[in-house]
Amino acid sequence: MIKWGLLAMNKGKWNGEQLVPEAFMTKARSRVLFTGDDNVFGGGKDVSNQGYGYYWWSADVKYGDKSYFSTSAQGGGGQYIILIEELDLMVVVTAHKNDNRTLQLIAERIIPAFIK
Repeated sequence: MIKWGLLAMNKGKWNGEQLVPEAFMTKARSRVLFTGDDNVFGGGKDVSNQGYGYYWWSADVKYGDKSYFSTSAQGGGGQYIILIEELDLMVVVTAHKNDNRTLQLIAERIIPAFIK
């Protein structure tokens, strides 16, 4: 999962070689479709503007007065690869059950550790 996250963060490049076209990676991780602000896909009170690209979800994750754009690959049973490029942050979650609070927990517990 970390390797997939690194490939996505590097816009399709792996060890200096462009394996996936950069334009595709950019489009895949963009908000092609807005899905709303419900908490169906890992949301919560600090998660907004949820959307979907090509197999990648997106959302703004808020901590304090600032929102961070995040993208995530999500799998069944609580599997997540969450990327917040502004913080150069990747979070990989390998849960054994669906906990739709994952992005909210990132806002509350993980982001504060990387901005202080």
